[in-house]
Amino acid sequence: MSSPVRFEMDRRAFGVVNFPRPRGKTRMPMEPLTKALQSTLGVRIQAKRKWLFGRKHHSFLFMGEQVQICLLENGDATFDLGLVDDEIRETLLEHLRTSLEFEGR
Repeated sequence: MSSPVRFEMDRRAFGVVNFPRPRGKTRMPMEPLTKALQSTLGVRIQAKRKWLFGRKHHSFLFMGEQVQICLLENGDATFDLGLVDDEIRETLLEHLRTSLEFEGR
């Protein structure tokens, strides 16, 4: 089993979950994050390009809500749960906290 994916709640922004990049990496690798999310939440991660040669944008559908995974300029990955329903947000965060695939702070 690979090491768990670290996540932390952003204290400055309500509902924002950050996935800091591993030490020694310039950006968060999407493969471990997508595998962990798919196995923990039972969702399918979609990667689409908005433009022909643009970056891929990753998202998934959880309990009827579309959640967009964003790569930040500093290399971390994040998604914003501030706009989704309270029950959906708490359910998703509880899955992340109790999963062996993730390590929360």
